Amino acid sequence: MRELEAMARDLPKKADALFDEITQAFESIIQATPLPDAVRQVQGGELMLLRAIRKIVMHDMLERVQKH
Repeated sequence: MRELEAMARDLPKKADALFDEITQAFESIIQATPLPDAVRQVQGGELMLLRAIRKIVMHDMLERVQKH
C-alpha cells in the first residue's frame, strides 16, 4: 500500500514535469519549422488534452486510489 501512496503523491508532480517537457519540445519545433502557426495550433490542442487529463482524469483516479 505504501507504494501506491508514494505513486499517488508523486504522480501530479511528474505529470506537471511532463507537461513542461512537452511545452519545451513544441517550442523547439516551432523555432525550426517553416509553419510555426500550424505547430502552435497543434500544440494548443495537445496541451488542452493534457490539461484535461491532468485535472480531471488523474484527479478522479487519485481520489479512487486514496479511498482504497
